[in-house]
Amino acid sequence: MYYRTMKSSAEFINIANKAFVSIDTIEKYTSFPISFQSIFEVFKVTELDDSKFVICFDKLPSITVLLQLLSFLKKEKKTYVYLSSDFIAKESSYFSIIYRYKIPFVDCFAHKHDGIDQKINFFDEMIQEVNADTEYTYTRNTQLVFKYYLFNKRGSYTTRAIADFIKISPSSVSRANETLYSLGVLKKTGYGAGIEYKLANRKTAIKVLRDYFILPYEKTYTLLVEDYDFQNLSKNPVSGDYALSEYTDLLPLHNNKIYAVWKKKFMTFYNAYTSLTHLNPRNYIMVQSFIYDPTIFSKNEFIDLLDMYIIVLKKENLNDPRINEAFKILERIIINYE
Repeated sequence: MYYRTMKSSAEFINIANKAFVSIDTIEKYTSFPISFQSIFEVFKVTELDDSKFVICFDKLPSITVLLQLLSFLKKEKKTYVYLSSDFIAKESSYFSIIYRYKIPFVDCFAHKHDGIDQKINFFDEMIQEVNADTEYTYTRNTQLVFKYYLFNKRGSYTTRAIADFIKISPSSVSRANETLYSLGVLKKTGYGAGIEYKLANRKTAIKVLRDYFILPYEKTYTLLVEDYDFQNLSKNPVSGDYALSEYTDLLPLHNNKIYAVWKKKFMTFYNAYTSLTHLNPRNYIMVQSFIYDPTIFSKNEFIDLLDMYIIVLKKENLNDPRINEAFKILERIIINYE
């Protein structure tokens, strides 16, 4: 019987103990049709009295083949697909199919995903993680990490503390720390696992990062919605003119509030309302799809100061004296934040 050793399976073995907390045994499983065995490696993972199967593959010639194997294994126990770093980087065309069939998966960051809600837009994030340069790259995660230093009062923070708070991987925090350190935004003390970072100087940080800041939202939507969903969406932080007026003396220029909604949570809602399932909507609402969770650092029901600052910097006319004055006010508040 021919059996091919694949990179994805070796990668999975290395992270299995993180993905499955209490492994008793992990072993190759070969009691499945021989036609699959040149494409897949399957591991039987036993946690105490509960057994699971994890399917590893490097290339996927046909989604039908995967579904056939899943069908075979599901007759016995719960089955996960392992999505290796190579697969995530190269096989994005299959991701929507994995959503559609609600296939449980383990990702290359040792996260286990059982529910369909967890998967919405998750692959977009994973692809960005995998494709991100390992050094000196300013990404949305870098922006989140910078916010952590900006809006917290303590001086130094560990990588784990930041990762737990903003809910990204410790490796992403480490890359962000090194990027900010290389730009002169952070100071570093300690060695090895004891390294801690702290903000060097707020004024310098804002000046340096002005050329790096990423607009926190992708697009503004106007949707007709029903009462229930209007109420749910309006619980999100307020963006736009109303947020700017909260932080400065500039009055709102428009009558309607714009709400900041995390893209991960918004897209399912958006897909529902662009379908034919809602024929008699009674309200319209304006929403900005944020690239990260806008509630993490929001304050008093408004988006945080830095997001507001970046939006004005990138989307407003700073030659307008009123806008320019509001922009300077935001900058002073950020620099003197307590």
